[in-house]
Amino acid sequence: MKKLNLIICAAVLLSASEVWASKKFEYCMRDASKVGDSAIAQCMAEETKRIDEMIYQEYEKIANDEYFKTWNNGSGMFRGRVKSLYENWYNYRKEFCSLFTLSMKNYLGSDEYNTQRCLYDLANNHYNYIKGIILNKNSTPD
Repeated sequence: MKKLNLIICAAVLLSASEVWASKKFEYCMRDASKVGDSAIAQCMAEETKRIDEMIYQEYEKIANDEYFKTWNNGSGMFRGRVKSLYENWYNYRKEFCSLFTLSMKNYLGSDEYNTQRCLYDLANNHYNYIKGIILNKNSTPD
């Protein structure tokens, strides 16, 4: 029971901390918190896919932006530094979450839950950072 309460608290914190989280994710987390960490992990996996698509779109914006063309060594998502950056981040996230899950063996939550929580958190944070690239470029100092 103590484990389930901790998982429910984590689910509530995850969904409450994301202002821009999808309604589908919020509903999924609410319902999943009554079931357990496997259901919560599934909700996080679905939301991570949504965030991954948004991340990819931001990378495409950067890759196709004239301002970043020189830095990227050309324009387009499937060439240059933007492609490398995206692939390296994606691989880093996968490897890091594998290590994180291994480190959580002696703690609460299943491997599935801990992996999905890690993937979700890193995707969410990365989206906020990568979205800031275009926002920073387009902003003007006061």
